[in-house]
Order: sequence, then structure tokens, then C-alpha cells
Amino acid sequence: MNPFDYSFFQRLNGFAGASAIADAIIIFCATYLIFFLVGGTLVMVWRTRHYERVLRVLHILGSMALGEALVFGSHFLYNRPRPFDMFDLPNQLLYHSAGNAFPSGHATVAFAIATAVFLWNRTWGSVLYAAALVVGISRIIGGVHWPTDILAGALVGAWSAGMIYAILWRKR
Repeated sequence: MNPFDYSFFQRLNGFAGASAIADAIIIFCATYLIFFLVGGTLVMVWRTRHYERVLRVLHILGSMALGEALVFGSHFLYNRPRPFDMFDLPNQLLYHSAGNAFPSGHATVAFAIATAVFLWNRTWGSVLYAAALVVGISRIIGGVHWPTDILAGALVGAWSAGMIYAILWRKR
């Protein structure tokens, strides 16, 4: 356990339990906001021309798939317990099965989507980056991830989107 993770986690997790409304918002953002990212992005893509639509859908789905494959593979290489597996958390808002937390799958998918969109629409991509950050921070406040789990997931997601972009849009 590194001091940064523990200190930053304690600060963010300290917001949990402060108010029922804030807790409900955190639970919603940590659990369901990612579905709105996917759905909203697919609606936005649907409004583009057919050829671009196909490439963008492939980019988004490919980025998510590559990111999740890397997360799945990394769980075999590095076993990092979730915060609630290591400590008795007085403010745990989210419940998750015990197991590997590094990197965060939610952060990976959220940042893969945000990066994929950002590469062809900077305005909407920036909005999705903000939403992805909210997803990640909510997972920390909720007690199921360490800050570096989210950071690693963000990097894996962004890298995955960049790799799929390079494959789909490379000059032939």
C-alpha cells in the first residue's frame, strides 16, 4: 500500500455518509453513469454519415474491448485487493465482490469512450472526459477502488482508444 493511495482514498472516502442525497448521487455516478456514456455516445454516433458511423462504432467498441481485455489479463498478473478487503470502511457506499481492483474496469471503459470520441470531436470528448472522471472519483468515494486503480484504468482506456484509432484510420 503506497501512502498516496491511502491518503487520497481516505480524503475522498470521507465524503461518503455526509448526506443521503450526496450518497445517492455518488452511487448513481459510480454504478450507472457509465451506461449513459455508452448510450449517449452511440446516439451521437448514429447521427453521423453511414461510413463514419461504422468506423466510429468500431472505434468505440474496439477501444472498450481492448481495454477490458487488458484489464482482465492484468488481473492474472497483479492481484491488488479492494479497499474494503484491506480495511473496515465506515463509509462504504458501494458493494462489490471481493477481488482484484487494479486497474478499474469502469475507468477503463469510461476513458476509452471519452478518448475515442475526443479524437473526432474535441467538444463532446471533453464532456465525456469530465463524466469519466466523475465515474472514477465516485468509485473511490464509494469505497471500491484506490486512486491508482482509477488512474491506471484511465491510462489503459486512453491507450486502447489510441491504438484502435491508429488501426482504423492509418494511412494505407
